[in-house]
Amino acid sequence: PSGYRIPTNSELSSLGTSASWGSSTISISASSGYPALVFPAAGRVYFDSSDWFRGESGFYATSTIVSGNNFGYRMNFDMSTRTLKQSQGTYRVYANSVRCIKN
Repeated sequence: PSGYRIPTNSELSSLGTSASWGSSTISISASSGYPALVFPAAGRVYFDSSDWFRGESGFYATSTIVSGNNFGYRMNFDMSTRTLKQSQGTYRVYANSVRCIKN
């Protein structure tokens, strides 16, 4: 939407260090001047349109592209292990979720 954009990899990884885990969401506490954000465990859509990990994991795209190819960076989390990490090299066609931030 107007006035919002997809965060860069650096912005998404610096949003916060304290995560609150719900039954199917993660809430990242505010830091660096950003508001707290809630990320549902929406899973992702694979290239053949099948759902992967809905309710179990969240995969959130950033606007940062890996140099020279169609891969992008993403933040992902796993509800069962309570892990949160940044990844690179994910195919952009996998339809990761998007969480926009205000300009």
